[in-house]
Amino acid sequence: MNASTGTDPQIAPSSSPWVRDLLGSAGAAAATVLLLFLVFEGLERSFVRSEASRRLLHYARGVSTGLVTAMVVGLLG
Repeated sequence: MNASTGTDPQIAPSSSPWVRDLLGSAGAAAATVLLLFLVFEGLERSFVRSEASRRLLHYARGVSTGLVTAMVVGLLG
């Protein structure tokens, strides 16, 4: 009890809004990366026959996953 006001001190809740926002953004990013990697894995197994095209698909997967994930997190935030 506070002697000057006669009230109990306020304690911040353990689940702050910024923590929920951070966890939501991290969850959305993880789900986006997982989904895109699964899609590209299906494309690779279905259509890629040579090592050169496999390497190009891996580059495309990395770049597009980074861009789409950044867009999803940016739109949520």
